[in-house]
Amino acid sequence: KGPPLRRGKWTPEEEAYANRLILEFKSGLLPLTDGTTLRTFLSKLLNCDPMRISKKFVGSNCIGKQVFRRRTADLNRLTPEQIQQSRAELSE
Repeated sequence: KGPPLRRGKWTPEEEAYANRLILEFKSGLLPLTDGTTLRTFLSKLLNCDPMRISKKFVGSNCIGKQVFRRRTADLNRLTPEQIQQSRAELSE
């Protein structure tokens, strides 16, 4: 069993990471299964309950029921270096 789920106030770093993940998710270029919801994706990577995601992103920031759709054509336009750079930035 992994570490306990994160709770409570968001750190600035956690918020910045979540916002970058949202951009990558919406771009459709991540190695995810089509139909993965943004809420589930964020809760797994941020190690928190999906409800914590819902509470954070309300109003104009609402992520609702956004689902992942791979954009193969866009992905094919990227060079391996561009893909590697994006993944490296996310892992920092």
